[in-house]
Amino acid sequence: MAAMRRLSLLPLILGMLAPPALAADRVQPEMATRYAQVVKRAEAAGSPQAAIEIYEEALLGFASGYGRVHLRLGQLYQKINKPAEAAANYRACMEDDRVDDLDREIICKTNLEASTVPFEFTGLPAGGRVLVIQPAAFAGAVESGARLPPGNLEVTVEAPGRAPRASALRLPRARPWQVMVGLARRDGPLVPDGFLGGAGGGDQAPGLFDDAKAVAPMDPDSGGVDWRLWGGGGLGLALVGTGLALGVMSHGQLDDARAAQGAGTCTNFCADDLSSAESLASTADALWIGGAVVATAAVVWWLLD
Repeated sequence: MAAMRRLSLLPLILGMLAPPALAADRVQPEMATRYAQVVKRAEAAGSPQAAIEIYEEALLGFASGYGRVHLRLGQLYQKINKPAEAAANYRACMEDDRVDDLDREIICKTNLEASTVPFEFTGLPAGGRVLVIQPAAFAGAVESGARLPPGNLEVTVEAPGRAPRASALRLPRARPWQVMVGLARRDGPLVPDGFLGGAGGGDQAPGLFDDAKAVAPMDPDSGGVDWRLWGGGGLGLALVGTGLALGVMSHGQLDDARAAQGAGTCTNFCADDLSSAESLASTADALWIGGAVVATAAVVWWLLD
């Protein structure tokens, strides 16, 4: 048993002893030279956090996507007990075929598998997708079976014709997660055209009021206008209009976030932008539904009066 434990530590030990850059890496000599200079600065930094900042700065510049840098970052994040960030960097190392194959297999792959568990799910509708929100290091769309760090997991499910739905899970799981989709979206206009008035602005619109009694001049002795009825109807229309406007805004925010995700111009896979669009959509739904209820009640009251 003790021998097996020693063998399980071998990849990590080899990783810690790995030289800054190997001749087997398939990179240009200039990059290898600049990487060696970064390693010297990181080793002289005095702390893992300072070294992490140096390596991450290199990734934003000449070493963009270089798996050897991600390998070093994985080791440093392990030192400061941040397994999610370590696993994300080992995954990035695995995806860069410029790194020596042996290092990728012995160091990156072994440590990635040791620090993650499979996330399996079923029941995702055709055209749908599961987006990881937390941990942020793994944010973005995932397929069933993808490896993620154990612990708390927040996901959002998007499916055609359904509102996005967020779920909180914990890994590992004894069985695959059953995907939970949001409420069905309503097709067509949220409010009939007739409810908002005719195109000319002054004529009675067809449809909603076809069977309603004609509005006759009010008898002076009848007590005047029932302001409660008209006030309720006006409030309902205002809520519906506001809800529709916010719905359009939330749809625009969601499109912008998706475009930014595709272009890779936002941080954390646009998790903040997606959350903002989802909150705005929820507010819009509450407003137009509440407004429709108030306005419909006013119409019914008028018809029965």
